[in-house]
Amino acid sequence: DGEPTVEKVYLFTQNGEVISDFYYALLSSEIDEANRVIQNVRSVYRETRNNKKGFSNYYYKSDNCLYLACPVLDEQMEEQGEVIFEINLESLKNIMKDVDYYENAFWMIRAEDSVIIQKSAGDIEVPNEVLKNMGHSEPVTASIEGKEYRLYNQDLCLGVSVSLGIPEDYAIRILYDSIDI
Repeated sequence: DGEPTVEKVYLFTQNGEVISDFYYALLSSEIDEANRVIQNVRSVYRETRNNKKGFSNYYYKSDNCLYLACPVLDEQMEEQGEVIFEINLESLKNIMKDVDYYENAFWMIRAEDSVIIQKSAGDIEVPNEVLKNMGHSEPVTASIEGKEYRLYNQDLCLGVSVSLGIPEDYAIRILYDSIDI
């Protein structure tokens, strides 16, 4: 508790000028290392962007950090630069920890192309066809590894979504326990 989810933010112009802000104060040696890492992330993002059409986002996972890069556009939808967020994955795990209390439950954070960025510690493998059919506003049920699950999906910003699954028997028990007879 109390950990920041976004630890660092970098705003780049097209010519590479940068404004940055950090949640924690950093030593000058830490700033140099952070700048080196973020320049590498930006370089790969720009190379990836040059090979794609449209305004796609870029995700890079390193150790316990997720770097999320996306374009900054003006009123005419012309790219003016990039913004890169450094996200603390431990903080995301902490936010989702309540799901882990249910046996065989799972959660995952996915990118827009269904790439799993982070997931719960369990070893449940969710088939791609189940991921593709998950509702975006209403829960759905599906069979995973021979067990019925109630699945939820919430689209967030920047092409990221959070998905979770709770065994159907737990979901029914929760509903039953919430009814006062």
